[in-house]
Amino acid sequence: MVMVASAVLPITDGSIDINKWLEVIESKFKTEEVNHIRSACAFVQSDFECTPTPIKLSCINYGLEIANILLNLSLDAESLIAAILYPTLQYAEISITDLEEQFSLPVIKLLKGALQMDSFGELQQAGSVGSQQDNYRRMLLAMVDDTRIVLLKLAERNVFMRHIQVLTKAQRTHYSERTLDIFAPL
Repeated sequence: MVMVASAVLPITDGSIDINKWLEVIESKFKTEEVNHIRSACAFVQSDFECTPTPIKLSCINYGLEIANILLNLSLDAESLIAAILYPTLQYAEISITDLEEQFSLPVIKLLKGALQMDSFGELQQAGSVGSQQDNYRRMLLAMVDDTRIVLLKLAERNVFMRHIQVLTKAQRTHYSERTLDIFAPL
C-alpha cells in the first residue's frame, strides 16, 4: 500500500506541525513513551533546528519524516526517538556521548548501529561491482544485530532521496548510485 506522506504528516507553512504529529502518535503509544518522543523533539528543536542538512530540511523536519515512515511500519517508540535524533547526530556538532546523558540505552544502541552502517557505506568504493557489492551487503547485514537499525537507515535514505532534487546533478548521481548499490537490495 502506498501512502502519501502529507496525509499523515501535518504540514503548516512548509514545516511539519510537531504538535499535530504528536497528537497522532498519542493514540498509538503509552503516555510515558509519548513524553520521551516529545523530549526528543524538544531536544532537536531547542538547539539544532537551524542546523543545515544537505537536502535543505531542518534536522527536526528530517527526523520527523524518518520517524513518520517508521511509525507507518508500526515500530516502537525507541525507533521513533532514534529517527528524530539521527539527522542531528549526522549533521550537527553533537556526539553520541552527548546523547547518552539524556536518552535511553536502547535508543543509543540504535543510533550507534546507524552510525556504524554509515561508516561501512563510506568504506564501500564507488568502483565496486557485482559480487564485491554483494559481499559488502552481506557483511553489512551480518554486523547489524537489530533489524530496526536497517529500517532506520532505509527510512533515512528514503527521505533523503525524496528531497534529492536540491542537490547538484553530480551529487544526485553520487547518492543515487550509492543508494542503488547498497540500500536498494536490502
